[in-house]
Amino acid sequence: MTEADDVAGDHETQPAEACRIEITGPGLSVTRSLPMQRLPALLDYLLRQEREPVPPTPGPAAEDTPAADSWRQGLRAYYDDKRPATNPERIAVLGRFVEVAEGRTSFNKGELRRRFLSAEVPLPRNFSRDFATAVRRGYLVALSDGYSYQVGSGVRRLIDRDGPALLPRA
Repeated sequence: MTEADDVAGDHETQPAEACRIEITGPGLSVTRSLPMQRLPALLDYLLRQEREPVPPTPGPAAEDTPAADSWRQGLRAYYDDKRPATNPERIAVLGRFVEVAEGRTSFNKGELRRRFLSAEVPLPRNFSRDFATAVRRGYLVALSDGYSYQVGSGVRRLIDRDGPALLPRA
């Protein structure tokens, strides 16, 4: 019996109509038994996430709260301090904000789109092209899930310096 099985409970007490759910990722491995009647709700939740990504927990909880206002001001101040010159640079700088200020290890395209809106920075007209350029230049690195990204380690050091982020253009 694994630790995850132990946490999930004794398999002998699980209903006969159960399915096994396994979630793995960097530093994560969870296995649980789930009654079949709960499976549709879980699948709906997972598929809804693909269609309509939910804002991450860190960040503004509500639009009209002091905490949300402070978070937005911090995002804009960070962006203004880095003074990114091109759309791929803007994408990388906002991605780094997600990592540093929100304590996240990764983000997706939808989350970065929302950061443009939160920072009151115009969204690039061809966001997909500019995002792909940021990946091609190494500003962002795609993770193995094919959905999440991180700021590249070399670019991370350039953005983290005080003042403007002077990123290489290739």
